Amino acid sequence: VSNSAKNWINSRIETIAVYKSLGASNNLIFSIFLIQILLLALCGIVIGIILSLLSPIITSNLIKNFFNFHIEFKFYPTPIFIATGFGFLITLIFSIIPLSRSKFIKASSIFRKEVMSNFLYPGHFISCTLIFLLISIFLLMLISTRNFEISLFFILVVIGIIFVLFIFAELFLLIINFFPEP
Repeated sequence: VSNSAKNWINSRIETIAVYKSLGASNNLIFSIFLIQILLLALCGIVIGIILSLLSPIITSNLIKNFFNFHIEFKFYPTPIFIATGFGFLITLIFSIIPLSRSKFIKASSIFRKEVMSNFLYPGHFISCTLIFLLISIFLLMLISTRNFEISLFFILVVIGIIFVLFIFAELFLLIINFFPEP
């Protein structure tokens, strides 16, 4: 999701530059592209819901025909709402930082091809929003599962793995700085 949003924003640099040259604010541009990404996410979520509703019906008919065994189909709306929540939260978490890079695009990008740096701090508001979204997805995970301890353990392990990967990345960058450039 993050790479798709990043590539999508990079392909729209000239459009963003035109918006800026016409006086559009960073918040307006951010909102326009966020709405577009959320609409794409909604399309994906709706397709996923339709497939998840159809697959038990199709598989139950196949099982009935091949094995002469009947499976009763029941509709459970709660998992669908939970999956929808996860879909939107994951979309927001992984697209908010690439979207925040749009504020660094200058109106002069219309006239020349500029390459965006990967290491741009998105700002305090985006960082706080990202933390809020991460807490929201962890809370949704805790609320939607029956075993609180396993869910909490999973969340702590994920946070620990992210921390370890961050440390290894920083160590790698320190080590690589000792070697001369080719």
